[in-house]
Amino acid sequence: MQILDGFRKRALRNPEWLIYAAFFSFQLPVHAMQPIVSLYMASLGAEPSTIGLLLGVAGSVSLVLAAPLGRMSDRIAASRQVLIGGMICILAFVGLSKIASLIGVGVFLGLVMFGHTATVLAYQSAVGSDGIGSERVQAFGWLAATISFAQSLGPPAAGIIVDKSGISTAFGLSAVAAGLSLIGVPILRARESSHYRPDAPGESMERRVVWWRNRGLLHASSSSLLSSLSLNVRLSFLPLFLAAAGSTTTQIGILFSVQAVASLAVRSQIGGLTKRFGTSRMITAVFLLSTVGLAVVPLLANLVQFVVVCVIFGLANGIVHPITMALAADSVPSHQKGMALGIRYSAFRLGNVASPLALGLAAGLWGLSAAFLAAAAISAVGAAGGIIHELESDHGSEAKIVHSE
Repeated sequence: MQILDGFRKRALRNPEWLIYAAFFSFQLPVHAMQPIVSLYMASLGAEPSTIGLLLGVAGSVSLVLAAPLGRMSDRIAASRQVLIGGMICILAFVGLSKIASLIGVGVFLGLVMFGHTATVLAYQSAVGSDGIGSERVQAFGWLAATISFAQSLGPPAAGIIVDKSGISTAFGLSAVAAGLSLIGVPILRARESSHYRPDAPGESMERRVVWWRNRGLLHASSSSLLSSLSLNVRLSFLPLFLAAAGSTTTQIGILFSVQAVASLAVRSQIGGLTKRFGTSRMITAVFLLSTVGLAVVPLLANLVQFVVVCVIFGLANGIVHPITMALAADSVPSHQKGMALGIRYSAFRLGNVASPLALGLAAGLWGLSAAFLAAAAISAVGAAGGIIHELESDHGSEAKIVHSE
């Protein structure tokens, strides 16, 4: 007990790096699993349509349960939810390493998505409870940067493990990594015992979040939805467009690495940027920049031009997520941050699900270029919404000044 108490005291004094390390240890196996689970389904005899169906159903877990799980983190405290989510993922990874049926894989994949959503929202809620203004934005920036780092390392690491030892070993090691991430539980609990109060049992229904009446949360959620609808074209159709333009597999991989590096770079400085320019103005700038970048993709002809556009995509993706998380957290009282972040996360997931369907329809009717032009139009809607939000905010500020005078 004395050793545990000493660890908790040290973690409470300087917990940040341990929290991000625990979060990385959790994100790494989840993102490593994404490419190999499709390969595993195919090895079990699944057709591409069946694989797509199972992945879609599993992905819908985040969309449907994000808001309730965000609310749960308000009620039971983030540390408990991290423990629950982590244990579910561990059991699901063990199940994936043992199961050899498509239905079983689908069930365990759904459990991974459930545990992942619960844990991510718990960490977001914990981060959202600290700091104000640019400090909170930077905290979310580091959280998002951790995800980018895991996305960069996870898939190639999983590929090496599968080639050397097989898919079952990869899933088993994923369970081990998820288990190591539980080091975050006592750290979060130590912080909570110092300054965090879970949602009071007697909260009235009237005080719950009504997102469409909360301008800040509406702006955060709509921006997350529109950015995922538009920018997800880089994941679903950019590889196809690059291959059709004559790029090699190696060049495509380099271009995706460029995006990841740009995201990491801007997320490391996001607090200072928002302090200088403001969150709403940066969101508007992201949509304007994305609109231009998406619209010119059909006109590009060489690798250097693609590199420039991929930097734009990486910067846009790197900026929008931490800022919208901070906007959602800032829009509500402290006892409702988990719910607000869950609503934003639902909007983000809805965009992930709808984007390949909507843009795929455009590509099927009018070719790959149409997918990028449709994404640019969606991004332009986001830019217009950001400008309107800024004008309304300025008008509201002026009205308050006149009233005070």
